[in-house]
Amino acid sequence: MSNYQEVLQQAQSLTPEEQLRLIDLEVVDSPAS
Repeated sequence: MSNYQEVLQQAQSLTPEEQLRLIDLEVVDSPAS
């Protein structure tokens, strides 16, 4: 989960579109769902 939080922190400096793309990749990459 820490990795996910790190990605979210990095995403804050990106555009909303890039944020969604990063979160999308994380969700797909994560077995949590």
